[in-house]
Amino acid sequence: MAINIWDKAAREYSSLVDSPSNMCYRALIDPYLKDFFSRFSGGKILDLGCGDGYLSRLLPDIFFITGIDSSEELIKIAKEKKSSGVFFVGDITKKFSLKENEEFDLAVSNMVLMSVDNISEVYRSVFQYLKPGGQFVMTILHPVFSRPTMRWFKTWPMKILRCDPFARIDGYGNFFEKNFSILGLKNATPLVHRSIADYLQPAIEIGLKLKKMNELYPTMEIVQKFNQPKFLAKYPMVMVLIWQK
Repeated sequence: MAINIWDKAAREYSSLVDSPSNMCYRALIDPYLKDFFSRFSGGKILDLGCGDGYLSRLLPDIFFITGIDSSEELIKIAKEKKSSGVFFVGDITKKFSLKENEEFDLAVSNMVLMSVDNISEVYRSVFQYLKPGGQFVMTILHPVFSRPTMRWFKTWPMKILRCDPFARIDGYGNFFEKNFSILGLKNATPLVHRSIADYLQPAIEIGLKLKKMNELYPTMEIVQKFNQPKFLAKYPMVMVLIWQK
């Protein structure tokens, strides 16, 4: 994951993540993470790919967050937004060092791992720094989901026929990397496509135990509330995996 790519996209990306109109975060990810962390009475969280410190602004102060991100600009924004916790620049796809013998009650990687090339190293860090019995929650763009371009959606044949555009999943079994503009952002950021098995197997081999898997769909009510195309309610947008050491 190239640092300069995320630095260039940092301001725009940070605004997108915090936007009230961001259906994926506001209606799917935020409620899920709030519910997940509400089951704990507090503790230390390792936030891998913390971005602009978003998680620390979502969760109550009973949690202490240590955030790591490859983008110096995003870490700068996290501090500007007065995100509580400790944030530093580091590459989660490579071995990094924290305080000697430091352990965390929980770890999280929120909408990050579909953008990194070396997920095995991320899993190793989770296993290294989690306390025995600690849990790791990861959210990613669902591997089967690819939103069609609005250019295709707005073509005259589609308007006349009133057909839903295709959600392109024909390449599901193929591994590929590309730079992709998220929801029309001017600055493209990395996208790495893997199958579900390619996310699961490296974590299992490292010793993490899968506790739960969820696929998050927006309901038709949610889609209408956020003024989004109705076809989005047909496909899972986010995959959640919860692991335990």
